[in-house]
Amino acid sequence: VYIGGNSGKLFALGADDGKARWSFAVGGPIPGTPVVVKDLVFTASFKDQRTFGVDVRTGKRRYEFPADGYTPAITDGDRVYLIGFDAVYGLDPK
Repeated sequence: VYIGGNSGKLFALGADDGKARWSFAVGGPIPGTPVVVKDLVFTASFKDQRTFGVDVRTGKRRYEFPADGYTPAITDGDRVYLIGFDAVYGLDPK
């Protein structure tokens, strides 16, 4: 389970026991819902105007993009779309 909020941290909690697994600081309040795409959980910060892709198992940053959004990412199964405050960015997988 992945949650964020005004603390400026994204948290991974165990679905079975609710215990914290890891946390990742994004530099400011998290305004929207974290989104899981494969092995990354995406979150964003309006304060730092960045979107992050964080490894779901380790909590380590694996991706960063200079745009923010309420719901930071969606996917159609082939591409990932980052939903910025005033733009949508389509990313092709490597």
